[in-house]
Amino acid sequence: MSLSRSNPCTSSSSRTSPRGTSFRRRTWPRYSVVYVSFGTLTSFSLAEHREIARGLDLSGKNFVWVLSGSDDDRSEWMPEGFAELTGNNDRGFLIQGWAPRALIPSQPAVSAGVPMVTWPRYADQFYNEKLVVDVLKVGVSVGAKDYASSMETHEVISGEVIAGSITRLMGGSLESDNIRKKAEELRVKARTAVETGGGSYNDVGRLMDELMAGRSAVRGNANLHGSDSSPAIPIDISVVPFPDVGLPPGFENVRYITQSHGPEYYGKFLHAGLLLREPFDQFLADSRPRVDAVVTDSFFTWSQDAAAAHGVPRLVFLGISVFARCCSESTLRNNPLEACPDDDEDPDAFVLLPGLPHRVELRRRQILDHGKRPLEWEFYESASAADQRSFGEVFNSFHELEPDYVEHFHATLGRRAWLVGPVALATDSRDVAATGGISTDGVADICLRWLDTKLAGSVVYVSFGTLTTFLPAELVEIARGLDLSGKNFLWVISGTESSEWMPQGFAELLARGDRGFVIRGWAPQTLILKHLALGGFVTHCGWNSVLEAVSAGVPMVTWPRYGDQFHNEKLVVEVLKVGVNVGARDSAAAIDTHEVIGGEVISASIKRLMDDSEESNAMRKKIQELRTMATKALEKGGSSYNDVGRVMDELMARRSCKSVEENVRAS
Repeated sequence: MSLSRSNPCTSSSSRTSPRGTSFRRRTWPRYSVVYVSFGTLTSFSLAEHREIARGLDLSGKNFVWVLSGSDDDRSEWMPEGFAELTGNNDRGFLIQGWAPRALIPSQPAVSAGVPMVTWPRYADQFYNEKLVVDVLKVGVSVGAKDYASSMETHEVISGEVIAGSITRLMGGSLESDNIRKKAEELRVKARTAVETGGGSYNDVGRLMDELMAGRSAVRGNANLHGSDSSPAIPIDISVVPFPDVGLPPGFENVRYITQSHGPEYYGKFLHAGLLLREPFDQFLADSRPRVDAVVTDSFFTWSQDAAAAHGVPRLVFLGISVFARCCSESTLRNNPLEACPDDDEDPDAFVLLPGLPHRVELRRRQILDHGKRPLEWEFYESASAADQRSFGEVFNSFHELEPDYVEHFHATLGRRAWLVGPVALATDSRDVAATGGISTDGVADICLRWLDTKLAGSVVYVSFGTLTTFLPAELVEIARGLDLSGKNFLWVISGTESSEWMPQGFAELLARGDRGFVIRGWAPQTLILKHLALGGFVTHCGWNSVLEAVSAGVPMVTWPRYGDQFHNEKLVVEVLKVGVNVGARDSAAAIDTHEVIGGEVISASIKRLMDDSEESNAMRKKIQELRTMATKALEKGGSSYNDVGRVMDELMARRSCKSVEENVRAS
């Protein structure tokens, strides 16, 4: 039997766990184990943990309990005797973190077709509970009543109630026998549904048939800008397996590699990128009709030669601003640190990047040092050389945002570019979750309802992207800064479920809910930024975040951490003049240690941006002007609209010329 947060669409990772295999070796009797898991987004207070432990003990049932978050504080909530109960593994088994969810319910001790004790926490989980308990009748409710987001305080359900629900489900009564029988019937129906001729099998076929029919109808009638009068261009997806380089499953994304994994994991990850050339070559060779162009990341330096070998033009896309691209090229072409005096090793000394339309200075520590990082310098040089041989470069930007640097890129650097953004404005207003398809509509609805209660321009939004992590000491100062600022705030925290770092009084400030709201994990950023309550955005200056802020008309407090983020800060603060900097100085990888910026400094930056002053009013006026320009750039006749047309026209003309050449050769 399973104790669940009532989400029937949970997914399981393919990673293996030593503890998972240890569970498989248990010899508990059939139907004797209760499995307890609340997913990856749900958190519990210490008091709730204590009552769950008491309930499992009082139930008298064997149990497997998956705990998420830190395991450092177990002693704070474990009731007397519980450590001994789980320590010898005769009745209880604890898993810290990830668990093989799909494997555990299929073990004989738990069985497939598992009935449920339902314990919803928020969003659609309460609907799912109704389906499980009232409609399907394959579960019993633990009696959860309060609807709140995963980070808010819930009513504490006592151990006696929890034990009673478990006993009711597993106690061998007529009710529990009927529930188990119905769950087993649904298990059989679920398996039948995905077999040949099953309901889900047939629905997949029907969907694909309709999509293929639509594809046939539109082929040859493509409209470059997707106007309302023409159907959409069909999209095919070819999946390439991640190369086997000795990385565990789940490490196909660099965001999951931390400092604790060491340089070996980074080396393997980079090697995997090189091994992608073979399937890329094969794709180009096998594609019918022939590929007209490829768009690849600048980091895939081999893709230019691979595309050229098949006679296919390569377009570069790096996901950064034209300004940052020009700054990087200035660094590679001029090596400005070489011109610094030999005796000047001050990491905070400002160094001029020569040859740019504006005077742009960065600190020594923010510039790639050829002498200290020769291999990285060599890689960027080879990437730049490959990019210069390419057909051109595509940017998620628009001409009116950085016109001097578009001209510099064309005229001075001699490079071809097409600006086709902001792409966030060209998509539906609903964000696609960065969590691999996990539904987060509940979080979106809750935070947007909270914003609805705030005055226009009164909330500062704090988010540092998916790759940035902070030390506990840094989180403390951010919390202090938000408190000291006196502003309403919405803060997205990634990378930690712990609240131990919170300064005194901050948890109480959040609990009141009047001034502060915290989201852990993914947040609907474009929806938040578009909300009228937003008055400022504390950002790491990742280009997507900067462009989304510009598109929404929200001025910024800039807090770059590494890479092109320091270039983007210069663009926002010194060129566009739509933000103030928090004073970040050190450039380091996302996993490295950064200088701790005091709460007083953070508070002062937020106030400078959002208080009523001549400077802040000028920034708000300028960002609104840019927002209007961003919208017009995508409209018919706008700069980005026209650039999309130009690049498509060039590629279509190239295809026509190639067809003529082939016909001449054939004749």
